[in-house]
Amino acid sequence: MSFDLEQFRRASLSARTADVKVPELAAWFADGSEPVFKVRGLTGEEFYAVREAVGKMKDLQSIASRLLSGQGEAIAEAIEEHFGGVPEELARRVEIVVSGTVEPKLDRQMALKLFKYFATSAHFIADAILRATGEGAVSGEPKGCGEIPASDTTSTLPTCGENASLS
Repeated sequence: MSFDLEQFRRASLSARTADVKVPELAAWFADGSEPVFKVRGLTGEEFYAVREAVGKMKDLQSIASRLLSGQGEAIAEAIEEHFGGVPEELARRVEIVVSGTVEPKLDRQMALKLFKYFATSAHFIADAILRATGEGAVSGEPKGCGEIPASDTTSTLPTCGENASLS
């Protein structure tokens, strides 16, 4: 069996999407609406940007420590406050959530807040994004990979994204 390069070239591909139930966050959804995050798989560029997030964080921490030794203390303190002491896996997962959330679309500050106060839910959302990424794009209109169960049933099995080695 051979790979049909021409068919692949002509294919209309789009990101796989999934809905992630987050009942523990229901208080922040409109009355009567289902507490669900819509996520999508990452592009190749986003996937590798996630891998570089830790390196960028370390670079900024290094800059901050150099600035603290001289002038520019306010800048250094701001960098240290924002990035200081962040575990590497948290930095990766924050980038995954920032890149892969569709609705609601989270920025870095909101993703960090979600991880701080609802760590399991945020981890589960990141896992769903990695799973969609690992399953690859869909041909034509995105059909998604189905509904993801509520985060209180988080699996301990490695996800395809973790198998792809984000470290």
